[in-house]
Amino acid sequence: MTTNGRRRPAPGAEQTDAPSPASARGLRPRVVGHRGAALLEPENTLRSFRRALADGADTLECDVHLTRDGHVAVMHDATIDRTADASSPRRTGALAELTRAELDEVRLPRGEVVPSLEELLALLDETGPQSPTEPAQSPTEPPQCAPRLLVEVKAPDAAAAVCRLVTEREDVAVISFHPEALATVRELAPGTPVVLVADHGDAAVALAHDLGAHGVALDVDHVSAADVARAHGLGLEVNVWTANTEDQLRRGLEAGADSISSDDPAWAIRQRERLASGNS
Repeated sequence: MTTNGRRRPAPGAEQTDAPSPASARGLRPRVVGHRGAALLEPENTLRSFRRALADGADTLECDVHLTRDGHVAVMHDATIDRTADASSPRRTGALAELTRAELDEVRLPRGEVVPSLEELLALLDETGPQSPTEPAQSPTEPPQCAPRLLVEVKAPDAAAAVCRLVTEREDVAVISFHPEALATVRELAPGTPVVLVADHGDAAVALAHDLGAHGVALDVDHVSAADVARAHGLGLEVNVWTANTEDQLRRGLEAGADSISSDDPAWAIRQRERLASGNS
């Protein structure tokens, strides 16, 4: 998540230039393709990520684990059991106990395979540079770009390996429910934005600030305008996840979120435009 050119305040310091909600800046909240376009294609596959980009997602979100031999694999669950296709040669096992070669034996629906984080980064590179999401604030300041990829570290031991892959990139942010994973990223890749993922707002917003995070991602079913205002007051951007109904999308818009994750980015974009324009 972009900090919009603002310097993050030290914990306890007064925030004098807190980011305002996207709507207050005359902007639409960014749409994040959650696990790609997971309602339409097999989740966390290159096919799903390509679909999300083709459907207009501003940003992609993926989940990662570490294989037994130290490779970063893109998958939500700790095991392959739920997502492996019924015809897959290998249909069960924990990622932490499988080597990359063994994981390559897994087949997902529609013939997809479990991608590596390197392959997903290469896909981003193939699609070209990102477009600015916000205009420059002054003639000497470049326009601001949001990350094109949010990498959710599902297992804290994957954080260091993720850092080795993204530390030189400007289009990636690392997100996680695990504060220790974000602390690792802050130490090993201090230039990489980190985002704390949480269900509820109060404690999460304070913890994200204490961690030196750039943002917080909150469950759309629990987020409130007060949560977003509190986060903005501390210089944090706010993502809400995962909006797959009109009520959820409306809740994210009314709360003032900076970005909204959805399993169907094309639908979310259409609904965002309709609701933001005041059409019921």
